[in-house]
Amino acid sequence: MLVGYTLQQAEASDATFVDERLGISDLTDAEIAQIRASMVDSGALEATEELITSYSNRAFAALAELDIDEYSRTALHGLATTAVRRSA
Repeated sequence: MLVGYTLQQAEASDATFVDERLGISDLTDAEIAQIRASMVDSGALEATEELITSYSNRAFAALAELDIDEYSRTALHGLATTAVRRSA
């Protein structure tokens, strides 16, 4: 999603740069910084974080409604939390 949002929302020149360079194994530190900046400046990172928050909130609400024992609920909640609560 992050890359897709970046390609959609970034300035054309930034989107082209990201599209051409992303996945290249020998990116320079400057190129990595430029890709990261494109993701932030275009709003793609924020949009992706909002999507993650929305989906995870829905998932946690659904989990709370499941007819399962507390041990299983706690285990699933821990797994889901680990999947969505991360740092860059």
